Amino acid sequence: MGFKGLLLIFDEAEVVDLFTASQLKRGHNFLNALFFTAQNDEILLGNPRRGCLERNLDYCLSGIGRTTPFLYQRPCGLKLLFAFTPTNALNQLYKRHSPIRIDMQSLPNDALKRVFEHIYLLYENAYGVLKNTFTIETIFQSIIKQDIRTRLLVKSAVEILDLIRMNQVILLDGVLK
Repeated sequence: MGFKGLLLIFDEAEVVDLFTASQLKRGHNFLNALFFTAQNDEILLGNPRRGCLERNLDYCLSGIGRTTPFLYQRPCGLKLLFAFTPTNALNQLYKRHSPIRIDMQSLPNDALKRVFEHIYLLYENAYGVLKNTFTIETIFQSIIKQDIRTRLLVKSAVEILDLIRMNQVILLDGVLK
């Protein structure tokens, strides 16, 4: 594409909030160091001790980290993309770094249905035709009876298709059970 630099993409970055206190602190430290670096923070040029102290970064003054600066030049060419579900970690990062934020909205039901139909076709290609009396519409309607988001639809679709394939699902009052 002709761009110079490095793009780091982190999916499910909210897991930084799911560990012990020391792991949590290290995770936040890592994310903060990445943000400061990507923002080309002048304080991170040169002496890493100064950068760590002035930006309140821990765990970077041991081993080779004592002499390795975060930045050698500005701009550094580092770009970051994080996919988070809302967590405390995300809120802290926004307060400290003010990155561009794009909040994803749930898909409307017609789009969810198209996603489900595609999953259904992929599933049939992988496992063969599902031998059942359930239509795609019946299965889809059963899944979206709850207020469902895209990610949960994908998980639910695969799970219900697995259950149907193993003949562990019945239809009661128009709902798969």
